[in-house]
Amino acid sequence: MSKPSFLDDVTTGFQGIRGAGDALRGELLASIDRTFDNNPSHPTTAAATTKNSGIAEQGRAAMGRADEMIARHEQAHRDKKAQKAQNAQQVQAAQEAQTAQTAGEAFGGRGAQTGAAPVATHETSGDAYTGTTTGSYAEGVPDGYGGRVDGNAAGRP
Repeated sequence: MSKPSFLDDVTTGFQGIRGAGDALRGELLASIDRTFDNNPSHPTTAAATTKNSGIAEQGRAAMGRADEMIARHEQAHRDKKAQKAQNAQQVQAAQEAQTAQTAGEAFGGRGAQTGAAPVATHETSGDAYTGTTTGSYAEGVPDGYGGRVDGNAAGRP
């Protein structure tokens, strides 16, 4: 089934509005005929009843077509909104994965599995500061294990 054009949608909408009026008119005329006609088997009364019932039925059919058109548009809108939300979730998941990968590369692969930024440990501190510290703070203790961080940089205790 091909997608109806905008003009088809507008036409169907106007037909639905007219159909509501026709249904109301047909039902009103039929109830007037039932109220004021004394002889329901008279040929004129039967013809008028048939005509009014036909008008009301055509109006209900036009309203039904308009209602179906509105339902199609609502469903298409819901589908489009759901697709947009799904795409946003996929983009967010890809960005989180990229962030986790970048964080893992920055810290030598530590923390990349969980996606969390790694906590500085003696391993990461040891990577940055090698050697031993001299002085009264921590004699002979390798940097990163409680030694003075500035011991190697300044060459002083």
